Amino acid sequence: MLSYTVYRLLGWLSPRLPPWFGYRSFDQLSKLFYALDKHSRAAVYSNLRHVLGAHASAETVEALARAVFQTQARNYFDLFHLPALSPREIEERVILDGWHHLEQAHALGRGVIVVSAHFGNLDVTVQVLGIRGIQALIVMEHLQPDALYRYVARLRGRFGAKIIPVDGALKAMFRTLRDGNFVILVADRDVTQSGEVVAFFNAPARLPDGYARLARRTGAPVLPAFAVRLPDHHIRAHIEPPFMPPQTANREADIQATMHHVVRVMERYIRAYPDQWVMFQPIWPDTPRQGDR
Repeated sequence: MLSYTVYRLLGWLSPRLPPWFGYRSFDQLSKLFYALDKHSRAAVYSNLRHVLGAHASAETVEALARAVFQTQARNYFDLFHLPALSPREIEERVILDGWHHLEQAHALGRGVIVVSAHFGNLDVTVQVLGIRGIQALIVMEHLQPDALYRYVARLRGRFGAKIIPVDGALKAMFRTLRDGNFVILVADRDVTQSGEVVAFFNAPARLPDGYARLARRTGAPVLPAFAVRLPDHHIRAHIEPPFMPPQTANREADIQATMHHVVRVMERYIRAYPDQWVMFQPIWPDTPRQGDR
């Protein structure tokens, strides 16, 4: 993981670089981190093996793992470069597919729970909400040291999104939904280790269930959304139809149904774009690490 000092240095430098040079430079950094970060490389290999299946060759897995590191490096450049971008430039950069689904969910007046993953480029995409006057609460891992968390939160909240750490976020999420606004969560990493074990790419994995429990209690629609990086560095944001959480007498079954829907959508995007799943922790920790070489 980059140190706080390196974050601040890159954050100072990136807005001063022309994008073509910034991407090229961060591509080179991705090769360095791929070579040096043995733990992250092993986790990416393990995760890709589940996505691709046992038939995938070692060469295919390695090529995609390198692409995952490259995607994340480009995401870092985009995050650090955000202060140099105007609202118009961001709007021109993000292509929105399914915006009417977002409007449909918002019109219900119960707030909206947007669910995504560590996938593609979410940092630039969420800026569009603030630019369009939509109030959003983004729940983020509490990075350490705290100065690093505050710095990254300030970048991600550049155009008005409120960023809060996952620990202690419950009251703020309820308040946000009650006011008819948006809560943004990820569904692919259970940071608190309090989620549910579900089938994910045909193997049991512990995934976060907070969004499903929140939807069950509030009746807020769940809106899966995934931002795909394009080769020209534009972003195509796919907003799926809203899913209305079931509210039957069986609460746990309702939560499982919501998770099942979201996980199936998440699988579809990760399977289509495995190089964009920037997950550097093993989701299936019982899987032998591969690529540790």
